[in-house]
Amino acid sequence: MQVNLEVASVFGFFENAYQDNVFAASEWNKFFIDVCTRHGYESFQGTIFKHQTEKAFISAHIDDLLVVGSKAYIKDFYKKLSQELKLKIEGPLQPGDEGSIFYLKRELQFNEDGIDVTPSSKYIPKLAELLKVSDRRGRAVPPHGCLQIYDPDAENAKLFRSALGICIYVSQERCDLQHPVRILATYMAKPTQLAMNGLKKLTSYLIQTKDMKLHYPKVEMHQTTLQKWYGGQEKRDSKPYMLELYSASDWASCKVSRRSTSSGLIFLNSCLVHSHSRCQTSVSLSSMEAEILAATS
Repeated sequence: MQVNLEVASVFGFFENAYQDNVFAASEWNKFFIDVCTRHGYESFQGTIFKHQTEKAFISAHIDDLLVVGSKAYIKDFYKKLSQELKLKIEGPLQPGDEGSIFYLKRELQFNEDGIDVTPSSKYIPKLAELLKVSDRRGRAVPPHGCLQIYDPDAENAKLFRSALGICIYVSQERCDLQHPVRILATYMAKPTQLAMNGLKKLTSYLIQTKDMKLHYPKVEMHQTTLQKWYGGQEKRDSKPYMLELYSASDWASCKVSRRSTSSGLIFLNSCLVHSHSRCQTSVSLSSMEAEILAATS
């Protein structure tokens, strides 16, 4: 979401003009690229399409589209596209409006301060039901502990994988979950009783923090994250965007491989666009070396 592109809208295809045909993935891709080309779009980055003359973009995931542009353009584009395809539209909305649109099972909530992104509200209740932890006392922080004790739990392996799959999906919008989820994911092949306990503790934390959201504030050009949080003069130069990268690491946290963990955050004009928690590929011999590997990754 770029701050200078103010409006987003979702188009959902129910069916295309060729109702009697079943499109394979490659055939659908060719068909959709042809549609985009006829409406002035060109492939920009993977499934992102950029209009050749307008400030408009399309993010396409099979038959779900997120269209970004001005309200006037989106309404005109929807009218033209409706002549070729049967569509369902949500929006258009812009920061300052009140309302929500849904894209790829994520809710984009628009308000006067910006946009809040949350995973589907059904996932955390489903996770709590799977693991039967709804009556647990809520936890204020995600669990993090040593899980190296080998106590196989083959009986609940399928349950562990199903529940962890939900956590992996939710963690895309919750950077506070990425580290514990990464650790638990190493037990996907052979779950243990201790890993299952850690997953239940993580579920308890999710229940306690189910209202947490990823917030994209309305910001000015050149504004850094610290300026947005604490105030201060904006830096003015010839560049329209301010890209910030933060990294950190622990040192030899894995007691088996002695590998360290790298973490990173990337902000564009104070809006978070990427976060990760990864195990380093080599063994660091000092905390300084671990920090260097985290920064260069």
